[in-house]
Amino acid sequence: MLHLQQDFDLEPATPRTRDAFIELAREALVPAAERHGARLVAAFFSNTEWFFRVTQLLELPSLAAYEAWRRALETDAAAMDAAARVASLAPRRTGRLLEPLGAIPVDALHQAIEASADRPSGVFSAAILEVAPGRMAEFTKLLTAAGPQLPIVASWRPLAGNPDQVIDLWKGDVERGYAPADARTNAFFDPLREVAPRERLVRYWPLPYSPLR
Repeated sequence: MLHLQQDFDLEPATPRTRDAFIELAREALVPAAERHGARLVAAFFSNTEWFFRVTQLLELPSLAAYEAWRRALETDAAAMDAAARVASLAPRRTGRLLEPLGAIPVDALHQAIEASADRPSGVFSAAILEVAPGRMAEFTKLLTAAGPQLPIVASWRPLAGNPDQVIDLWKGDVERGYAPADARTNAFFDPLREVAPRERLVRYWPLPYSPLR
């Protein structure tokens, strides 16, 4: 299982542009992607990197399926038209392939999508961690042990690029303001920082067409 993360930086970064993107995604962009075998699992906006960045996550069963999907889009006139219209709303676009880390079951994301239909979270948090070189196995073991007690719905590594990066998608807003350190937080963070000394957080808000809400 692979996930394609697509980031779109809207210009101008206004609610009107965001609404136009949502309409285009519903009408043409997502149907074109799903027509050729991808599945939209999430659509968010965030303001951490750029104001009104839209992030879509598409699911594909394998790298071969991704390559076939790309080729199919290149010969689909409606898909090409949708891509051209997207470019007018988001001149800067990036994408990367993510693979499951294995510490969190792949089905956790599907279960979260089903649960969010009745009880939307309203906000998600992406914890982007830099694991110390050579310590990925330790990090994976730590997350595997802690995962069942945490609201993490997916854990990925980039298929190419930084081999020490991990992206954990949490349900809810994990940053709730200042609180003094205590035994519970120390027990969580001390071993984590041993193997993953650097981390940053991105808050995601689901868009109206997002299956994960």
